[in-house]
Amino acid sequence: MPDLAAVLNAPAVQAAAAVLGAGGALWLLLTQGRRWPGALALGLASAVALGAAWQRAQPVDPAESLARQPAHVPAVVRGAPTPVTVATTPGLDRTGDHKRPLGPQGDPGAKRAGHDDRRDAAAAGSVTGHGSEGDYIGAEACRSCHQHAWTSWHDSFHRTMTQRPTAATVIGDFDGEPRRAKGRVWRMIAERDGWYAEGPDPAFAGPPSQAPRLKRKVVLLTGKHHQQVYWVASGEARKLTMIPLVWFERERRWVPYNSLFIEPPPKPGQLPKLPPVGLWNMSCIQCHTTAPRQRYGDSHVSDLGIACESCHGPGRQHADTHRSPVARYLRHLGVEARDPMAHPEDMDPKRSSEVCGQCHGMSIVDGTKHDLVQRRGASFRPGDKLGDHTLSGDYSGFTGADGRMIDGAFWRDGGLRVAGREWSAMKRSPCAKAGDMSCVSCHVMHPKRTGAPWRDDQLKPDMRADKACTGCHTALAAKLTTHTHHAADSEGSRCLNCHNPNTAWSLLKATRDHEVTVPDPAAAHRIGKPNACNLCHLDRTESWAVMETQRLWGRGQGGVSVAAAQVAAGVRWLLSGEAGVRALAAWHMGWEPALAASGRGWQVPFLTLALMDPYGAVRGTARASLARYEGWQPAGYDPDAAVGERATAVRAQLLRWKANPAPSAQRARRPAVPLDATGRLEGARVDQLSAQRDDRFVNLRE
Repeated sequence: MPDLAAVLNAPAVQAAAAVLGAGGALWLLLTQGRRWPGALALGLASAVALGAAWQRAQPVDPAESLARQPAHVPAVVRGAPTPVTVATTPGLDRTGDHKRPLGPQGDPGAKRAGHDDRRDAAAAGSVTGHGSEGDYIGAEACRSCHQHAWTSWHDSFHRTMTQRPTAATVIGDFDGEPRRAKGRVWRMIAERDGWYAEGPDPAFAGPPSQAPRLKRKVVLLTGKHHQQVYWVASGEARKLTMIPLVWFERERRWVPYNSLFIEPPPKPGQLPKLPPVGLWNMSCIQCHTTAPRQRYGDSHVSDLGIACESCHGPGRQHADTHRSPVARYLRHLGVEARDPMAHPEDMDPKRSSEVCGQCHGMSIVDGTKHDLVQRRGASFRPGDKLGDHTLSGDYSGFTGADGRMIDGAFWRDGGLRVAGREWSAMKRSPCAKAGDMSCVSCHVMHPKRTGAPWRDDQLKPDMRADKACTGCHTALAAKLTTHTHHAADSEGSRCLNCHNPNTAWSLLKATRDHEVTVPDPAAAHRIGKPNACNLCHLDRTESWAVMETQRLWGRGQGGVSVAAAQVAAGVRWLLSGEAGVRALAAWHMGWEPALAASGRGWQVPFLTLALMDPYGAVRGTARASLARYEGWQPAGYDPDAAVGERATAVRAQLLRWKANPAPSAQRARRPAVPLDATGRLEGARVDQLSAQRDDRFVNLRE
């Protein structure tokens, strides 16, 4: 059945109504009102025409005006005021068709000393607003009718996922100090008209030491919650490139890109590769904006950031329907026009979660549709079955052409190992397969009150605690200690620690993968994955965890390796595991529940050894965990310094430990930890474990 609003607003219907309305007025005049029923019908048609004309005469929201324009016409030409066009002219903020400086001081007369505007012009229009098929109208159009929903969205980190640089959005310290990243020196500079990055030309093919230095304006930001990435013109068409320094908000410092993520170190004698030119246009745009069309040199979006239409679908038809006075009057009479907007909380649980899964899941576009998606944008709309639009299956044992990408996101059993793809993990859970669990079971997008702690993860109240599980599993909650075999007030009785442990990784921290599982240490050992029991009991062996699981719950089959039966799991993972496992072990050695279960202090010398790990993310995590031990933060240590500088600080720390080890490190208290009777490192055992380190290629793509 055709939509009522669309029919009423069709030009042909409006023209016909105008003719009929005029005829009705003439009919009344000629018959002197004696044949009023026919005239009344014609008069109603006249009302339709007048209503449509009135609607067209109303002021149009700027975002709506933009979306109505042809997508291929640049906004700078249209002159349409839009909040989504990245500075198409150097030094301009395109919130209108006038000049407004972007810089901290806001001085229109500011000069850019030593800067060539033409270099920034390469990014002109690299991200511009558009109306995808004319359906998207932008978040601002929702505000007048949906004030509360708009306000809660505006308070969320979804909105700030992608922004233009302003004094309110830039969180990094642009102090002009030289900083080294990927073997190259960069300076981040704040000037009156904007924020700049000065560094070697990323397109230069020769030795980095000979590369000409360029000063380019920051035109786009990604992130604000944990980190912030800065994008500048690449000089290659209109593609953007990333500055290899990322602002790490938690520690308020600049971190080289390859040290913030678990990314392989370069081979000896080689410099790390810079982030690829066009990464924003090729990848980031897909989930960090609304209604993207990722044409590599001329990308278009409806909104920067994740906005209303990402979750509810395109809003033009909805807005037109509710703006029409005729449609409103017909609703008053009980005639409802079809509203196309999607509401995840009202959907089937699987369809609801797939709205989140379009971004928070591993979904691969069919290669035959790739070019079409680039030109027109993704075909998925909220309420659709995601599998009809992307390849989004189970990735256990994946060995296809994208095997390395999959391997960088999932364990060998298909379990998730990086954050950001939680839907891919959650849908594997029995609670989701056989029950009604969905993303909105725990998360809420539009709460009555915003702010911390909701803003952090957009969780409903108490969803960080047992209520996330006991709300449904009431029988288990009634006999908690019988089920957990731990004290009721201990971390061992917290549902999530056992059934959803921190085995995924993101932003220099471990996190929960969102798949509800039953602990099985033997199965986890077979695929090289840390198990839930030993992530708390770091001082115990994996064989101990296997036997305890069998003894207490009668579950789990199989054994473990000789090393896993002899050495404390936390130490073995930290010294012998692959890079992702080493990072998880380093983080858990600073996790308070683990310190409560396995004691505090003995971890110091092992974390100190990890300060020399070849992966920057492992070093940075070990340093952060050492801060949990009073007096053991290594003096003068920088995880991103040269090897020699790091080694000096590490040797000094190990000598301090040898002279005065913590009392809790004595072997009698923790026999599986490779420390002698006095708490000093057992050199031979430690060297053997370090020699067994798994140096396979690991690149966890967050």
